[in-house]
Amino acid sequence: MGQTKSYNYDSQNNIIEVVDFDGNTVSYEYDDKNNLIRTNFADGTFSENRFENSLKVYSRDIYGLEKTYAYLDGNLTQVGYADGTTERYSYDALGFLVSETNRQGITKSYTYDQRGLLVSEGSGDRRQFITMMVMVKK
Repeated sequence: MGQTKSYNYDSQNNIIEVVDFDGNTVSYEYDDKNNLIRTNFADGTFSENRFENSLKVYSRDIYGLEKTYAYLDGNLTQVGYADGTTERYSYDALGFLVSETNRQGITKSYTYDQRGLLVSEGSGDRRQFITMMVMVKK
């Protein structure tokens, strides 16, 4: 006999429940804008999110680790962690990600061509420097 996994949806087609092969249930809760605000796991743990103007501003994972999120013109600019560290993101005038700095302070930069295609990616950490060239046939 085959095992089944079931999925249940609400009237907005949001997945609200998954029951796995062993009968364990994970349930999902949404706000009035269909943003996922809480996930309840079978073991009693949960994760949650808060949104403002449809942008995530807070999250808490199953281990209780919290993050805050900041935006500018709809682009994610910063993720803050409970230990005081941050990740930062910068964008060009067209909204393309041009740099990101991780929690350790290492910055990765991105370069795009005139069509908006990513042509290079570089890291400030010399051990991790990567360059990617995109070749396009005409």
